[in-house]
Amino acid sequence: MFRIASLVLLAVAPAMAVCQCLDATALGRGVVISFDNGDLTTMQRMADGTLRVVEEFADGHPTLQLRAAWGIYYFEEFQIDETGEEVAGSRLDILFPVPLSDLPRPAAGMEWSGQTINRFADGTERPEITTIRLAAGGRPLRLSGCDYETIDMVLRYDWEEEGGLTLHASYLPAIGIGIVVSSQYDGSQASAKTPVGMTPARK
Repeated sequence: MFRIASLVLLAVAPAMAVCQCLDATALGRGVVISFDNGDLTTMQRMADGTLRVVEEFADGHPTLQLRAAWGIYYFEEFQIDETGEEVAGSRLDILFPVPLSDLPRPAAGMEWSGQTINRFADGTERPEITTIRLAAGGRPLRLSGCDYETIDMVLRYDWEEEGGLTLHASYLPAIGIGIVVSSQYDGSQASAKTPVGMTPARK
């Protein structure tokens, strides 16, 4: 299962380059986060307040589209084709035990854990325990010339006898997004990448 993803505007003024750091308003248009391995993640706030995340992978893995509440509670994902349409049979819905609007907002020291359900495209379901922890703080993250305050975040998904998945992310409170920096399935090596840039998405 993939989950997962951040920001800065580079504006060129006459005779000089001016670096303008982004805030949460940038999500209305969307932002593109670039990583050291060539991956790209686009994040945009939707009309209902949820975050749409599109992950493009440099290694050729199919492009994924996800949606998250408060930028961290992922409740939908599926593959998309080159036209942006959903690939049949790839959908995964994550059902939470409470309305998404009732989930705690991200903040330093926050922890939430609960029973969620994975519902696949064919209608089958898998029980899951989702645990999300935000630490007291993290190191500033430099993206496209701007330093952003971060909160270290761990997302854990347990699937009983099938094992689980652990994600480490940097949550940017000024923007309202979590950028995944490593993922590890139980029994396998961790896969890590470093965010290096953040720019406004093009309309």
